Amino acid sequence: MKKEKPLGMRIGESVFCAGYLLFAAIAAIIFLKREGTFYHLCGLMTLLLGGGDAFHLIPRIIVNIKGETEKSPFWLGLGNLVSSVTMTGFLPLSAQGTGSTDRKGDLFPAVDHHLHSGRHQGHPVSVPRQPLVYT
Repeated sequence: MKKEKPLGMRIGESVFCAGYLLFAAIAAIIFLKREGTFYHLCGLMTLLLGGGDAFHLIPRIIVNIKGETEKSPFWLGLGNLVSSVTMTGFLPLSAQGTGSTDRKGDLFPAVDHHLHSGRHQGHPVSVPRQPLVYT
């Protein structure tokens, strides 16, 4: 028989999960209301990640509050599956948003440019202070 988590831990985890989902929803709305492709992409990524996480966090909150039922393992497992699929969709979008597909597929082009420019030789590697420009 599985040992149940203490009540305080179940409440704390549920409040944290609900807070995260609320934060993700508000952040997505704020991003989507702003002008510009970059903000819309961030809004889409936030909706995708938060929406996918909702599939496993909401069943977890229900289990923490009401207790485990016969169907709980199914819903938690399905939630983890949906969450992993949405994460798979999130990663290419995040690469697009950071510009990491620019310049022959280099990962993080600003850092890569700095490393190949020779400016860091003899000094600790630092990221250039120029902000990346998103179009």
